[in-house]
This record gives sequence, C-alpha cells and structure tokens, in this order.
Amino acid sequence: MLSGPKSNPSSAQVQVIASYWDSLSKVRLTRGALKEFDRRNRVAGFIRVTFASDFDLSEQSAALEEFLSQTKRSARIGGPDLTNLRGCPEPPAPAAHITPWDTLGNATAQPTRTKTSVYSRNFEQYLIDNGIYIHNFMQEPANWSEIQRAMSEPRPSHSPSEFSDSAFEASWRANIEAKSKAMVMRNIWPTIIGESNIPTAGDIPFGNLKPLIDDQPLVVPKPDFYDGIHRNRIVSRLRRELGTYIIPSTEHEDTPVLPNFFAEFTTISESPAAAQRQACFDGTFGARGMQKVRTFGQEEEAVEMRYDNNAYTITSYYHDGVLRLYTIHPALSNDDSEKQPVYYYMTLLRACIIASKRDFQQGTNALRNARDWARAQRDTLVVAANCRCNLVAE
Repeated sequence: MLSGPKSNPSSAQVQVIASYWDSLSKVRLTRGALKEFDRRNRVAGFIRVTFASDFDLSEQSAALEEFLSQTKRSARIGGPDLTNLRGCPEPPAPAAHITPWDTLGNATAQPTRTKTSVYSRNFEQYLIDNGIYIHNFMQEPANWSEIQRAMSEPRPSHSPSEFSDSAFEASWRANIEAKSKAMVMRNIWPTIIGESNIPTAGDIPFGNLKPLIDDQPLVVPKPDFYDGIHRNRIVSRLRRELGTYIIPSTEHEDTPVLPNFFAEFTTISESPAAAQRQACFDGTFGARGMQKVRTFGQEEEAVEMRYDNNAYTITSYYHDGVLRLYTIHPALSNDDSEKQPVYYYMTLLRACIIASKRDFQQGTNALRNARDWARAQRDTLVVAANCRCNLVAE
C-alpha cells in the first residue's frame, strides 16, 4: 500500500472531499465515513459536553474538586465576563487543517495518490453512482464470445512436455509462501505470464490521465502491472491531442502508453474485493483511452455510431491462487435524461483456481492468450488512427 502526502489540504481540497461524500447515493458505515462525520461536526462547532456526573469525585484529587466547585459558582452567576471579546473576529474554520481520510490525497498538477480508497465500500458506491459497474449483470460486450474463443486457443508452451510437474510445484509453493504483494509479483506472476516481448510497466501513477468523474482527481490509478504500446508507434498529432487519455505519465518517458491490459495482486491476508475495485478502476481508464483512439477523427458522426458495445480492454487480479479475468467496455445510456451518458461495464471472462497442474495450465493459457488478444486490439486501433491522422495532414 502506498502512503499519501502528509501535508494538510487547502480549503478547496477539503471541499472536494466533502463533495465526494455528498455525491454518494448510499453511505456505508466505514471508518472514513465516521471520520468525515466527525470532521463536519467539528466544523459546525459541535462539541462533546462533559458533565460533572461523568466523574467519580471520590477518585479525583482535591484540585479537581476545587475546579468543579469554581465552575458551578461561575455558572450560577452567569458564567465568565465576555465584555472584552466584543468585536473580535471569528477564528478561522478548522476545516483547512483536517487531514482527509479513507479516500483522498492532496490535489496537485501531477498528483500522487494512495490506493487506500479502493479498500472502502463507499468507493465502490462512488463508481456505481457515476456509471462504472463492477458487477455487470446487464450488458455483456458484443464480442464476448470472440474473446472467449481467443482465450481458449491452445499454446505450444503449455504442452505436457514443456510444462513439468516440478515447475507447477514450485509455483504453488511460491503461492503458499507469498506474504506480500512484492513476493507475488516477483515469484508467481512471471511464471503465469511467461516470456513475451509485449511492452509492460507497473506501479506508476497515471497522473497525466484526465479524471474519469467530474474532472476531479479524487484518486489516480496506479496498476501493479499493465501492457501498452511504445509511444513512438503513435503519430505525434495523436499523442498531442489524446495525451490526457492515452499517456499515463509524463514523468516516465520510457513507459508504454495506451494501456489496455491490467493486473492487480493481493496476498491471502488482503481483500480480494479491493483488488477487484482497483482492477475495475484501472480498466475503465484503459477502456476510455481505447475508445478515444478508435473514434479519433470521427467526431462528426452521430454519438450512437461511435459506440459499438465491443470490449477492447482486459483487466484482472490474482488473489491466493485464484486468477480472475474481466473485460471493460463503454456503452451509451438508453436514457437521454441521465447525467452520465456513457456507462462502463466490467464483465467476468474467466475465474481460474490454480489448484492443480491442469488448472494452472488452463489459467495461464487463458491469461497469455488474453494478453495477446489485447495487444492485437491496440495495434489494430493505433494503425487505423495513425492512418486517419496522415490522411487529414495530406
């Protein structure tokens, strides 16, 4: 887990925090919600009143008894004289000195965010309220069957002669011994994905990407692992005009862009639900970027024509021997009055329980094929968008 900045937020940033909570259609009872409740009480001037009956005077010192006696005498004659306080300005509101909990960090031009917020059930509610559905039972992508067929294709590297019993046993032992995310990434994930020339990166904040919701940088994604394309494969005009949708970071020039395959990892002691939320959040940024590239130069077409209900992004997470693969795809709302015209749906492709050599082969086969499929989608869309850019230039 990352640590957010320690400095206190400005009053404007506190307002962003407050608007986050105000926007939720349902607030779940979490530690962050209680702390926000306490913060608002402090701002409103509510204080806890302690009565004399709360104290056991028999156990208090003589000094405490004298203090209570003086307080009672003062109260009987109307309390202290406040004449000298007339005309004094009000003290500054304490909100500017409240540290945000559970959801947010400081907003900066190139922000670094903690992933803590995905551990809150309120964060999931925030996604749902803004048209991002983690549990999609409504609309599969139109090409769901095509992706399933691609994932089921056999791979030579998974033939019995190429995958020994000792290799599986070593992987399963590493899974049992994994006590941290770093151990999963170092000892398990390389065996699952195998060798590949796909451009990859991970643990890099996507600080250059435009926020998904209300232009507010509430949380910046930081995937544990992602696949993309070398930025020199995309023409300069496309990079310039779509940079805030397809270039995750301007601070790491050598990292791939246009990510559309993601993976998150957890250990047995961590929450799989949080990994699922993070995988959804990562994948939604990827799906939006792929949609921007796919429809670049087609702005004059009707909005309905620009959404084909196909998925071009895959996201996943690994938790204690279980690998889950999902698609993320955008779709237009059927209700013109909806405040969110575009929805994003996360749809389960496959859940692989790696409990035997056969299960391990099937799971890694599906994942490696999914990575290859995602790379093919990136390459196809980038070539088409580059051609449209060149035609316009001519």
